[in-house]
Amino acid sequence: MGLQRGGRRKYLSPLDDKPVTTIAIVAINEDEMATKYAELMAWAADLERYFLRKRVQSGVDRAQRAGKWTGRPPYGFTTHDGYPVVEPEDYLRMQAALELLETDPNQTLTSVATHAGIAKSSLSRIRNDPERRQLYLYGEASDERVEEAVNAAGIESESELAELRKRIETLEER
Repeated sequence: MGLQRGGRRKYLSPLDDKPVTTIAIVAINEDEMATKYAELMAWAADLERYFLRKRVQSGVDRAQRAGKWTGRPPYGFTTHDGYPVVEPEDYLRMQAALELLETDPNQTLTSVATHAGIAKSSLSRIRNDPERRQLYLYGEASDERVEEAVNAAGIESESELAELRKRIETLEER
């Protein structure tokens, strides 16, 4: 009898909005030719998936070699032409929220997140990550591109806690 199809369906590809036809295979009878055909089609699909992953990774590697940002930028940043750019309002909101959590022990994570208009998960993740916390509280980042973006934005990247830390260090030196 051969290969039986459940039907054809047309979808729009999420990458380029071109129509894509998919074939749902419902059943293959014991016919050896149909089995070999199905194995060949599965092998071809696996091969195409492999090459697609290689092409995507190649593009990511090329962008990273060019110094461009790959992946999701930090909270309060976007990317423009592959480079991080500060969203001043979001950056300063996160800075103020972290500062409030650091200085007022009576504040809860939920109340600060709600008041600041920041997702609780984002605030918690940044608060618990020392490197990210440094970025918002002291304007220090391990990635030069992020630090350059903060400097280029012309916003006061250091919080009031950074000023206090400098004063304490000056007093300790005396």
